[in-house]
Amino acid sequence: MSLREELIQIAAVCASWAYAIDPGPHGMVGLEIRDEVMRQQELWGDQSHHLDETWLAILAEEVGEAAACTPVPEDMASLMLRCRLVEAEAIARRVLS
Repeated sequence: MSLREELIQIAAVCASWAYAIDPGPHGMVGLEIRDEVMRQQELWGDQSHHLDETWLAILAEEVGEAAACTPVPEDMASLMLRCRLVEAEAIARRVLS
């Protein structure tokens, strides 16, 4: 599989997992991801110059943050995990664009 195809799979898994935790009103995961991509763009500016290795490090950091949210079974942990998954998918989408 190509890197692009793998990133699409990562984005799909993140979105599906975030939706499974809490679909939000009217299944707004997609809108939240779009908003997160825009927030990252405002925060970090254009990142299209990053090498694949840099994107992989950023993605791994987001996945690590999501993993850190999983052991706590309380509602807040689920919300934190969902937010981290949205961030991870937003990064995968930025790599694709």
